[in-house]
Amino acid sequence: MWLSLILACADRCERPGAICTWVGTGVEGTPSEGTCREQAVTAMPSEVAVGVDGELLYLDYNTRAVRAVRPGEPCEVVETVLADVSWVQRPGAVAVGDGVVYVADLELPRVVRVELGTGAVAAYAGTGTPGELGDGGPADRAELTRPEGLALAEDGSLYIADPIVGRIRRVDADGTIWPYAGDGSTGPFVDGARADSVPLLTAVPPANGTFRLAHSEGSLWYVDADAGALRRIDLQAGTLHAVAEGFVYPWDVVAEGAGEPLVVDTIASCVRALDGSAVAGRCGEPGYEGDDALAVDARLYQPMGATRDDAGVVWIADTYNHRLRRVSATPTE
Repeated sequence: MWLSLILACADRCERPGAICTWVGTGVEGTPSEGTCREQAVTAMPSEVAVGVDGELLYLDYNTRAVRAVRPGEPCEVVETVLADVSWVQRPGAVAVGDGVVYVADLELPRVVRVELGTGAVAAYAGTGTPGELGDGGPADRAELTRPEGLALAEDGSLYIADPIVGRIRRVDADGTIWPYAGDGSTGPFVDGARADSVPLLTAVPPANGTFRLAHSEGSLWYVDADAGALRRIDLQAGTLHAVAEGFVYPWDVVAEGAGEPLVVDTIASCVRALDGSAVAGRCGEPGYEGDDALAVDARLYQPMGATRDDAGVVWIADTYNHRLRRVSATPTE
């Protein structure tokens, strides 16, 4: 009977623009290893990512863990990727590559690299000591202060957002770290300026994890939460550009997959298009309802992260509902 219910839910989830709960029961807790995803508890999932092979990964903020949804019998199961506080004390961001996931630690300021096949963990950037030293040298010997956002480019470069020092740094594929954007200060936005010569943020965000990054071909995207704005860095020209404003308090940006970027407007409890219209959630109406119906009619509760896969499916970390939710692709004209 349980399998029949799963299959029926899956059919409803495939309707264009429909939303359904993919992981989580709404109860906060630590899942038993190998639990079916529909029965697995979560604890404030705060970011979600899709791997090259389609594997779904998420940050379970209150259990200080990175988990994955993987094939199993007779159901997809939740397994732990990283939950070792000797490596990561408070995971705040992830970026997924081919067979690896990079995890940023908000408390022990560094980034680690995890092999998804073996679970092997290695330091990648940052020493664990807060600071700014080390540019031009090995990333694992450099200092970070509070890495909040990660984005991986096609050439293997990893971008790291560090709001305390007002900068984005880049780790080349050979492991060398460089300053990339931001002048180290906060202040008014300057449209069209060189990204390395002006402030990126209007203020240092008080909440951990709001300086998220996303990469799409030729562009690096980020949200300025206090300004309620989405920004873009042209990676070829090295210039900074305004994209959209008027959001309540955006936490994340979705630039992966096909389609225009989306903004996770956390305090408004919805995911929005660039024109401010809702893609998922009734903006300003936090709660939990609407599964198996249109996502725009559903309710979310302060989602902190989202991503989109190559099929156009949007995955949402519905943080205060302790769930991961799935929005099926909507065909474009």
